[in-house]
This record gives sequence, C-alpha cells and structure tokens, in this order.
Amino acid sequence: MRSNINILLFFVLCISFPVLGQDTKGPKSLPEAKIPVQAKQDSIRLNMLDLDTVPKVIDPFTSNINGSDTLRNPVRNVPEVKISKDAITDLIKYGARDSSWIDMKLKEIHLYGSAYVEYQKTKIKAGYIVINFDKSIAKAFAVKDENGRYKDNPSFEDGETKAGFRELAYNFKSKKAFVKEMSTKQGEFNVIGEKSKYIAKENDTIYHEDVFYNRGAIITTCDHNPPHYGIRASKLKFIPDRLAVAGPSQLQIAGIPTPIILPFGLYPLVAGASSGLIFPKLFDYSENNGFSFRGIGYYFPINDYVDLRVTGDIYLRGSFSARVNSNYKKRYKYTGSINLGYSNQLTEDRNGKVTSAKSFSIQLAHTQDTKAHPFRTLGGSINFTTNKYDQRTYNDANSVLNNSTSSNFTYGYRWPDSPFKFSMSFNHNQNTQTRDVNITLPQASLNMNTIFPLKRKNQIGGERWYENIGLVYNAQLKNFVKTKDTLVFTSQTLKDLQSGFSHNAILNTSFRALKYISVTPSLSYEEILFLRTLQKDFDPTTINKNDTTGMSANGEPIIVTRSTYGTVKESFKTGLESFRSYNASISLNTQLFATKTFKRGWLRGIRHIMKPSASFSYKPDTYNKYIEYVDTDTRPEQNKPMQYNPFSGGVFSAPLSERTSSLNFSIQNVFEAKYRGKKDTVDHKLKLFENLLLNGGYNFAADSIHWSDFSLSANTLLFNNITNLTFRAQYTPYVLKNGSIRTNETLWSKEKKLIQLHNMNTTLTSNFSLRQIADIFTGKNKKNQANAAGPFSQTQGTQLNSNFDQITVADTLSKPAKKKLPSMFSLVENFRVSHNIQFGIMKNSANRDTFLISVHSIQLQGGIRLSDNWTISISNIAYDLKNHSLVYPSFGFQRDLHCWKMEFTWAPSRELYGFFIGVKSSSLSFLKYNYGEPGFGGFSSPF
Repeated sequence: MRSNINILLFFVLCISFPVLGQDTKGPKSLPEAKIPVQAKQDSIRLNMLDLDTVPKVIDPFTSNINGSDTLRNPVRNVPEVKISKDAITDLIKYGARDSSWIDMKLKEIHLYGSAYVEYQKTKIKAGYIVINFDKSIAKAFAVKDENGRYKDNPSFEDGETKAGFRELAYNFKSKKAFVKEMSTKQGEFNVIGEKSKYIAKENDTIYHEDVFYNRGAIITTCDHNPPHYGIRASKLKFIPDRLAVAGPSQLQIAGIPTPIILPFGLYPLVAGASSGLIFPKLFDYSENNGFSFRGIGYYFPINDYVDLRVTGDIYLRGSFSARVNSNYKKRYKYTGSINLGYSNQLTEDRNGKVTSAKSFSIQLAHTQDTKAHPFRTLGGSINFTTNKYDQRTYNDANSVLNNSTSSNFTYGYRWPDSPFKFSMSFNHNQNTQTRDVNITLPQASLNMNTIFPLKRKNQIGGERWYENIGLVYNAQLKNFVKTKDTLVFTSQTLKDLQSGFSHNAILNTSFRALKYISVTPSLSYEEILFLRTLQKDFDPTTINKNDTTGMSANGEPIIVTRSTYGTVKESFKTGLESFRSYNASISLNTQLFATKTFKRGWLRGIRHIMKPSASFSYKPDTYNKYIEYVDTDTRPEQNKPMQYNPFSGGVFSAPLSERTSSLNFSIQNVFEAKYRGKKDTVDHKLKLFENLLLNGGYNFAADSIHWSDFSLSANTLLFNNITNLTFRAQYTPYVLKNGSIRTNETLWSKEKKLIQLHNMNTTLTSNFSLRQIADIFTGKNKKNQANAAGPFSQTQGTQLNSNFDQITVADTLSKPAKKKLPSMFSLVENFRVSHNIQFGIMKNSANRDTFLISVHSIQLQGGIRLSDNWTISISNIAYDLKNHSLVYPSFGFQRDLHCWKMEFTWAPSRELYGFFIGVKSSSLSFLKYNYGEPGFGGFSSPF
C-alpha cells in the first residue's frame, strides 16, 4: 500500500510541474567523481533553472510536490487516508543552485550545486544531495573541482548541534545519521571522526541528548586541516556542548603516533564556564625542594556573577604554596577580583637544620559602575605582601625589581542638595626591602564645599562686599601605625596605633584693586586632638660600664670605667591632648605680558608672561607654648635639658614654630615663541619654558636670619614631549658653615655679594620608542596648524593666546619628510627606551661647589618580530651608568607553531633560564615540555 502511495506521489509530481521540456536520453553527463552510479539510470530530467531562487516544498499529507511560488487550491471532499506511524509527518524543503532531476525508477531526487534540505529543525547542505522518499533517507556528498579538490563539504545542523562531513546519510524517520570524516567544533575542541553515527535526542531513550558515536576519532584544539596534533581514540562518544568520553587514546603529533598513551579521557565540551581540574603548569625539580607540581588546582564557576580558582604548588620535600583567585561582576553595579596567596618555603642547611620562610599576599580590586548610585561610591585596590612574597614566587622583572606596594580603598557619600561630603578610606604603603609598613585604617573625613553665609537669598541691587566672604570647613579622623610587615597581624600593632582628630575652618574673600590686582585675604583656624603623645622621662640611675682600651706593658688589659649619670627613656602617654594654631594672611597677584614680533627671519615672535604675587602672613608662637624639656644628667653642672615636641610621631603633623610675621613673594614666568621655516607659509608655535618660578621671603619677627633662601625652579618638555626637564636651584644670602649651615652673617657684609648658590639639581627623564625618534627627524609628527601671522594678542588676565597651547622646543627639529626609513628599521621600531639622569651641584664641607651625578640609568624593552611566527623579546635590559652594572637583564624568543607555542627565557642575574613547548589550549595545557624552569631553590630538571 505504501509503495502504491509513493508511486502516486511521483506521478502527481510529474504532472503538477510546468512543462519545461523532457530529455529521453537521460541526464547530462557529469564527472565520474561527482555522480553516483544510480544517477546514470533512465529517468526524466527537469531543467529547472529557477531552483536557485524558488525552493520546493514536499507535503506528505497531500502527496503533492509544489513550488513555493504557486498557490495550492484547497482540497475538498477528499476521503480520509490513514497515515502510517513510520511516515514523514512534516514538510521537507529542498533546493539547489545549479540543477535538479528526478529518478523515477529509484524514486530519488538529485540536487546539484549548493544543495540544501530542511526538515523540521534538521538542515543539510552539500555540493550534491540525493533524497530517497521510499526509504526516507537523504545522502549528501562533497564534490571535486577541476583541480580534484573537494568543495562544498556537507554540513549538518539539528537544532544547536552542528557538524561537517565528507559524506552523510540521514534518515528522516529515525533521525539517525551515518557519516564519513565528520568534523565538528564543541567548545574549545575540534572532533574529527573517520566513521560516525548520530542519534537525535528524540530516539535516545537513556539520556535524551543528541549523541555522536565515532570510530578512529581525533580530539584536538587545532583548527588546521589536517590538525597539527590530536589525541587519537579508537572509540569516542560525545554529547554536544556537554562531554566527550574516549577509550584508550594515543597522542599524535603531525600525524605521527607518540609513546604517550592515555587509558581513557574525559573532555568537557561545555560552552562557557564549568567546574574542572586545573592541570599543573610546571613539573620541575629543585635540589632543595625535590620534585614539584606547580599550578595544580580546581576551578569553580559559583554562579553567573562569581567564579573561584584554587591552585597551589606542591614540593615533595615539604615546601608548598596556595592561591585563591576569584572574579566577580554584576552589570551596571560593580566588578572586581580577590587574590590571596600563601607560601611556606622550607630549606635545609648542611647540618640538617630546617628553616621556614612564610609569606603571603592579599590583592583586592573593586570598581563601582558610574550608574550604580548617584551619591555613593565604593572602590579602590588593596595590595599587601609580606616577607618578599612576589620576589620569592615570580621571576618577571617587575616582580623582582619592584620594592614598594600601596593600597587605597575608599567609601564616599555625597549628600544631595548639600555642600557636605563624607569619605572613609584604608591606605597603606610598604617597602619590601626594609619591610617598613605604614597603615592608615580608617581615615574618615568630612568636607564642606565653600559656602557664602552672608549672601542674601533675595538679592536686590548690586552685590555687597561682605556677600563674597566664603567659609570652608574640613574634619578628619585618622588611625595610623608604622610597623614591620611580619608584625602587622600581631598585638604589637595595636599597641603602636596612633589616633587623632583634626578639623580646620578657613574664612576668605577676594576682590580687585586698581583693576588688575587680585586681593585675597584669609583667616584660618586648626585644632588637632591626640589620644597618645610622646613622653620622655629621665632615669637618674648611674650606669658604670667597663671598656678595654688596650694592653699594658706586662700584658694585662687596660680597663677604663665609663659612667653614665642618668638616661632618657621614651614612651607614649595615653590621654587627650590638643594642639591649636591660627593664621592670618593676605595675598596679591596679577599678570604682565611682554610681546615682541619680527617680520623677517625664522624667529617671528617672543612672548613673556609674568605672574608676580606677594603675600603677608602672621602666625602666633606655638613653640614656647607646647615645647617640653627633660633632664639629661644628674650632675647640675653637666645637665643640659633636652627639648622635644610631644606631638612628634603622631598621626597628624604638628610642627612647632616661633611667631612669624613674614612677607613672601614669587614670580612665575612662561616663555613662548613663534617661528617659520624656509618652506613654511604659516607660523609655528613652541613653548620654551612652561614654568620658571622664583620665590623667597622675609620674616620680620625672627631674631636673626630674616631672609629665607631663594629658590629658582623650571620645567619643560622637549623633543615632542618625550623628555621631561626639571631644574631646581637654591640660593642663600648668608655665609655658609661646613657647606650647609647658614650663619647670621650676610654675604654682602663679608664679600659684597647678594646671594650664592647653595645647591642645584637637574633631572632629565625620557621615555620613547624608536618609532617616535624616527618620526621627529622625518617630520611625520610635525604640527601643521594654520595660525595667523599677525602680532600676539595683548589680552589681560589668565586667558592665554590660543596660538601658544602645548608646544615644545622639539618642534624646531621637525623637517619635511624626505628620508625613507630602511626596511630593517621596522624590526625594532617598537622598542621602548627609558633614560633617567639626575645631577647637581652642592657645597662640600670646605664650601666649594661639587658636581655630583646621583642617578644615571638607561632601560630597553621591546621585541623583534622576525617573521609572522618568530619573535625575539627583551623583557628588560637596564644599565646603571653610574655604578657600571646591568640591572636584571631578561631575554627570550618565541615561536608561534599555530596551535603550539615555543619559547626560551634567560635572566642571567637571577641565574634563571627556561625552555617551554606546549599547546596553546588551556584545556590541554598538560601537553607540554619544560626545561630549566626554577623552583624555590634554583634550577630544575626536565620532567
């Protein structure tokens, strides 16, 4: 009965198509490699040239085949036909780009050129497809081009399951497929099977999952055809996007089997995060610690917002380390990470004594999204280590050479429609060499923006002078401790904790005098409360100490008794103590402009902006009010009481000073210029000095040495902003003693000189790439801004002429681009060079000028890309030109092997070398070879 229905189906199909012509000789011949034997049998051929745009639809319920562009008339009075339970129950869509023909005898439809078949969620595409409706089977094949290479390989898609094949046979009713040379990508893995069977989840009675069974399969992360490496399994079963299970397997590299055999394999194919074992990154050997497994651990994706990674290093002789890393993120709220590390290094000396060196690290970073809250903020970073954790754990230049870490984590809140804002923070800094740690926890502050308490709410008429009086208030609470990194989490830290509270208020206003002078009077008050203050007590106990000063003539030691008549002991006294001070000042400042233009020559103009200012301040005496004294000797004639500041070492700075009534002045200068090259038609701008500052002062209330030292400082950027020049010189009007101590005698009274150089320091810091240097001399970075050639603007006030914005002396070196860089330059153009030199002049003990170079070093970093796959890297080469020594040189080279990577590293100063080759995939990171990677104790051997 079913056979008769199928014959009727094809008969209706033939009479329902428009008559496009018939060919009784059979189909046109195609290359033997493209058409199966069945395609040569007698059949009716349809030259359907429009099949590339009009797909066909087969309706099994009406036993009719119609083009999707025709309208099907409704069927009336059709007797009910009983459909077999094995029959196809949905529409089948098919089409092809080139041609299609029907084999009446075999009941097949042949599709050529980008052919496709769609049935429910199943989609098949190939160069050649054969559909047999009697057996409900579709077969797909790849075809060969004129060069004999396969093209239009079949692809299969069933819902979210996708795969590619060389040949495919799919049963629409059972939803099973048999394929040859299957290729599919599952997560990070590529699965390639010689022979495969596919069972849709509708027919999987056990797991209800799409399942692939493979024979002679390779699982790999390489996407090259053929893959450069893979794990060859005789049998492989996998569930798409879930798991692959393999039987006995063998590692295969470049098609060559290796001796590495795996009894079985479990490979997670989950897209996204999933729990799983983290294989060790290193297998090394250390003479002091033995064999080790480094980087072994487990990964936990806790939920969509948080993950957790637990790893560690295990040494068979007892040393170990553990690390916990967690990342979290919530969109539009926050993002951050937490990293905890602990290390316990055990070393044994020649006598068998074992010592333990424990260290740990805490790293935390939290960033709040700007959209999270309009008034509240929380964020910052914490980076705390002990006992040189970074230097003991890592070998990169930054970890080895970095001697300081710091933290800053802050909570802030701003009240809406209020001038007040509150913040609370944790701050810390430490020196890993000296192990000194400074911790401030917490530091809370309340700040008030400037308010104008006398301003009228309903202003009538002009502004009154008192309405411009502003008030600023700040309050701060701080707990501070200075300790060693190994004592941070001990009770001694709490004992050394310093606490205090400080608040101050500033009342000020401003107005103009004589149109161009800005006058700013100010009055400030500060109060600091200390919970602990320094106390020095005198202990009158006499201490006798016998010292041996030599030997007598008869060989006996000469002993001299030295006596100390009392000692001074320091301690901290608990109790509330206060420090108060106030200051009154008035300042005046203005700006002066001087401009000179030239109509001829390369120099077209010079402008000098001078910003003079003067201030007078008065501060009462706090020295005699708070200074304290302590005896130093029990003998009255030898006793010289010691003065000390009880607030020194406190959480806030409270310097004691005598009454001051001083006049201070400063002159800030900015020098700018315009120039024009021989071939230029417009003027160019440059800034000679961004800031040249001269300041000094005179104290009317001082008993002697009224004048302060005069300071001259300058800074500017050179060579297209790649070099920063900083200069500072200090001059004194007094005679110096021992090169540094000022006396009460002026130079004018002794040598008829106004001032003399006390000391001078100059710093040149450069950071640039070789490409930047080349661009300077070839003119690629030359700034071609069209500016007016007229005279400079003679404006007053703080507004600068737009012709003089951000220009440096280096612009004068720019020339038209005439030179062509050699091709070899591209290999090193991205190298970065850092150069730092600090030199100065200071007085020696004989009051003679001495030239000193305190710092002079040069650093090189970068890589040379020899080809697309070869790279030579220079992590760090630094040379100390002052001490004539290299600073932690580090080299290496890398080879990109497509799905593998190979690298060699060498750091001679740390006696470190290493060779590594392994796959790039994190899932198969255990497929690697390491040599020379160090453990805690030095070199290691291959494992």
